[in-house]
Amino acid sequence: MSAKRYAGVLTLAVALLAGCGGSQEPPSSAAPATTSPASGQAKLLQLQNAISACMKSNGFKYIAYAPARKEESVGGSTKSGDYEAMRKIRSKYGYTVFAINVYGPSPEFVKRPAESDPNREIQMKLSPTQRDAYRGAIDSCTAKAAKSILNLDLKTRSDLLLAQKKAADEARDRHLNGDSVLVGLAQKFGDCMKVKGYTISSLKPVQIANRGATHFLDLSTIATESSPEQSPQEQEKRKQQDKAHLDKEIKDALDDLECGKEFYAAYMPKESDVTQKVQDEYGVAY
Repeated sequence: MSAKRYAGVLTLAVALLAGCGGSQEPPSSAAPATTSPASGQAKLLQLQNAISACMKSNGFKYIAYAPARKEESVGGSTKSGDYEAMRKIRSKYGYTVFAINVYGPSPEFVKRPAESDPNREIQMKLSPTQRDAYRGAIDSCTAKAAKSILNLDLKTRSDLLLAQKKAADEARDRHLNGDSVLVGLAQKFGDCMKVKGYTISSLKPVQIANRGATHFLDLSTIATESSPEQSPQEQEKRKQQDKAHLDKEIKDALDDLECGKEFYAAYMPKESDVTQKVQDEYGVAY
């Protein structure tokens, strides 16, 4: 599994369950200097307009794309740590890792923007050589826009997401792992999981909230990388293996929820607030 997909799947688990992750290190960059009035949607539009102007100066068409964020169709109450809402998701999808392999992207846990990025269609109409040039221009223009608006020193478009991820990780460590109430609840959570036979490597709030999704993402990564090309028979065998992994994932996720019921009720609203503030500061579209 690529670092990009790893990060993407774990971001999905964050929205519904807790935490965030990814295997790729973010670039070295300074965080935005201050929180200005132009935050959130306005800051995203600023970035997109700057990229569009830069692309035009390079001879490329680019449409400023700043979709309004929308909640997951079932995800609103999970972000508040609501037990019944989380149990509904976990009973079928576990941590949403192997569920993607078994069910495909499900509208119950995948956020779908009201509109798709129009610039993808623009790229698809280009020849391979033109497409490479287009993507190179986007990298350069995104770096220029991030420097002027966010005071970030980046090289590529993906660096913006990685810089945002780094800032979010640091904010979670500072505000959540440093929260005395969450620390106490995480201790009770971990003790309960240990009684059920689970290995708990860390009792820090962010790490214990992220334990299950990380464990099954690691299993999914190994399975994907070990068999990139498969015959129809091997594909069917892999499907059965994914289903078996999902069954284990669901059991783990439900045990995790039972032990962490009180923890998640306190953790999830705080995690959502921290994540939203960082996303707004970086003007990142999701």
